[in-house]
Amino acid sequence: MVWLKAWNMVSMNYKKLGLKVGIEIHQQLDTHKLFCECPSSLRSDAPDIIIKRKLHAVVGETGTKDQAAEYEEARKKTFIYEAYSDSTCLVEMDEEPPHPMNMEALRIAMQIAMLFGAKPVDEIQVMRKTVIDGSNTSGFQRTALIAKGGSIDSVKIPFINLEEDAGRRISEDESSITFRLDRLGIPEVEIATDASINSPEQAASVAKKIGMILRSCHVKRGIGSIRQDVNVSIKNGERVEIKHVQNLRAMSKLIENEALRQWNLIEISNELKKRGVKKIPRDFVVLSSKLEHTKSNLLKKSMNDGIVLGVRLPSFSGLIGKEIQPGRRLGSEFADHAKTAGVSGIIHSDELPAYGITEEEKQILSRALNCGEKDAFVLVVARPAVAEKALDRVLQRAEQTIDGVPREVRAAEGTNTRFLRPMPGAARLYPETDIPPIKITKDFLGDVKSALPKTLVEREKELSKVMPAELARQIIRSRNYDLFEEIISEIKTDPKLVATTLTSIVKDLKRKGIIIEMSKDDYKELFRLVADEKVSKDAIPQIIEHAKRGEIRNAVKRFEMLPDKELKKIISEIVKANQGKPKKEIMGIVMSRVSGRADGKKVMKLLEKEMRK
Repeated sequence: MVWLKAWNMVSMNYKKLGLKVGIEIHQQLDTHKLFCECPSSLRSDAPDIIIKRKLHAVVGETGTKDQAAEYEEARKKTFIYEAYSDSTCLVEMDEEPPHPMNMEALRIAMQIAMLFGAKPVDEIQVMRKTVIDGSNTSGFQRTALIAKGGSIDSVKIPFINLEEDAGRRISEDESSITFRLDRLGIPEVEIATDASINSPEQAASVAKKIGMILRSCHVKRGIGSIRQDVNVSIKNGERVEIKHVQNLRAMSKLIENEALRQWNLIEISNELKKRGVKKIPRDFVVLSSKLEHTKSNLLKKSMNDGIVLGVRLPSFSGLIGKEIQPGRRLGSEFADHAKTAGVSGIIHSDELPAYGITEEEKQILSRALNCGEKDAFVLVVARPAVAEKALDRVLQRAEQTIDGVPREVRAAEGTNTRFLRPMPGAARLYPETDIPPIKITKDFLGDVKSALPKTLVEREKELSKVMPAELARQIIRSRNYDLFEEIISEIKTDPKLVATTLTSIVKDLKRKGIIIEMSKDDYKELFRLVADEKVSKDAIPQIIEHAKRGEIRNAVKRFEMLPDKELKKIISEIVKANQGKPKKEIMGIVMSRVSGRADGKKVMKLLEKEMRK
């Protein structure tokens, strides 16, 4: 297999392969929206506003239309927007000009820039970035350069932007895409590295360290609040942008597989050039009559309201079926492009006979398309206009194969990728005329600098002085870290106890299948009660297990601390009934009896005193 040969080569020497990787990380900030005062919270209840629109590509600052925007416009989708009358405003619906920039978001973004050692710009000019995939009601995304020249682990960060997040995709069908506007406009900071990263492992490490610095600031946490895009190229390849790499653990493998894909595409290109392929004729042929007696259920079902349209690909025989990534072939690339025209997939000659299509039928189709021995063909089954559009896209991708690796945007799917759209260019950017430039003053920067937070790396070192280093590492990386900091700053309690509770205790309860219903306020109330000696720290697991949301006091009643008088009486009775037994054994009997309603250290002191009597 071609890809296996490449796999071995990639694994051995990325430098020889010429691998270059750059990372773009988008992190939501924990404030209201960037250009209005609406909340930045996602909702699951039914929306009460529905808007339908079409979007069109416009000429950018260079005087031309962006090719990615034109590609999206050609899909002719209707965009449906869902909104809420009590948490969505006219700005998000693009029925009102944007409000002044959210200065809290700008301060947080500037803090992040300073932590990367980036230099703030003197003046912020908000730009419009053409985006007509429907995710922005206006047809563009507002973005602003705020700082330049940062770095992380010797990897340069050329620029840092503050921009608005896109709408949330809810569903899609053949003619429309539905978005929800609760996410549109949430402020997010974009951190972009240069392409000096030269191994998949280094990319994952850099992304992890960037994430640690971002989480040191006032940012949102949880699924969807941070997104990674990865740019990958190899020698003689092209820059390919991979969108929405959610899983850092899968990032290394995804980059490796993209390098592998590009290597194989270059190999296929070289083979096509050896075969003398320079251009592919657009000779579409309707083949429905050749298959009117087919026994293929796939074809019979699809031909009820459509046609079979085919095209010859000269000298492509044996190449469409070549595996370019584990589980994906060149034919998968062709199918990705065809699907953007509205078909469910393609059929190509390298995979036939299959789908109920016989070898005899394959030969009939081959002759009808004037295929020679080294030629291949591709079929689509759809309504005439859709079938023609789909084959046009297949031909475009086949012609790109002759040249090698196309510059494009791809979507991450596990550790592989699929085509999303062509790579956008400079034509997509032009100034935002509704927002005046923002001067960055020395006073503003001074305020930002004076409030710089400690990084999580610095905080981990501090916590390691009051708890085991491994526990400090766990709580720093935990999604409960913000809650941990809130608790220990508001309540005089043991940081080690809080960290243990929010990591191992919570994890153990979940592992046992217990559904935890504690809110942030519930946890704070629990540790206030522990600090006030109303409940024992030993009872924390049982209280968490039994607490219902907002009813922490009811759960605590079962585990309130025993009065000293009652506790002494219980210990005295147990000592008298177990004379001659070791202290450790008697201690176990006492703790079992009081069942989390007394502090262990206190019980031990009282027990020793009673045994001395």
